Amino acid sequence: MLRVGDWELKLAEATLLIDAYAREYASTIRFYDFDGETDRDVRPSKGPISVSDIGRLAIITTELTREEVGRLLTITDVQWSSVAPTARLEDADYDEPDGLYVAMQTMWAHIQNRKSGIGPGKASKLLHLKRPFAFPILGRDVCESYAKRYRKTGDFWRLIRDDLVDGADDIDKIRDRLASAKNRDVQCASRLPALRLLDICAWQLQQH
Repeated sequence: MLRVGDWELKLAEATLLIDAYAREYASTIRFYDFDGETDRDVRPSKGPISVSDIGRLAIITTELTREEVGRLLTITDVQWSSVAPTARLEDADYDEPDGLYVAMQTMWAHIQNRKSGIGPGKASKLLHLKRPFAFPILGRDVCESYAKRYRKTGDFWRLIRDDLVDGADDIDKIRDRLASAKNRDVQCASRLPALRLLDICAWQLQQH
């Protein structure tokens, strides 16, 4: 069983959720996650926030406004080097002072504390492009899938990290099932980071 927020899913159920997402939202996976290059693994977006990042963000965030685009592009002093491009949420120990978890919180706060009007959902989708193995997407539906447990901890990252660590073997099995599918879009989804596969399951649970 794979724990996803407040849910316990059989591997077949989780696989079907991702399979359905890959078929219906193939363009999102292709252009948001893979930047149009689906013949290789997901790569972190390099450098400061760019027009290319905004374009990818628009694929998954249809309500992005012109004003928000301008505000995002003015964020030029983020210390991106404080969180390595390959950093993984699984390795972010929330009890370790001055570790990865704290560095992620600082980066998050740097963007969220500005008078930019950028909400947590959009900010998390942007940071996921920059650090796709570390920052989870915190859209409304994903948060709703974690609502009951969140009320006890008040920390989405901690809950998602726990699900990633506890479900590592199951996520690998799901990935193998996706890779063996005949549909190319589903095969492509098998190469998404474990963090994104968990995100898709959490999002899909709110669509049914």
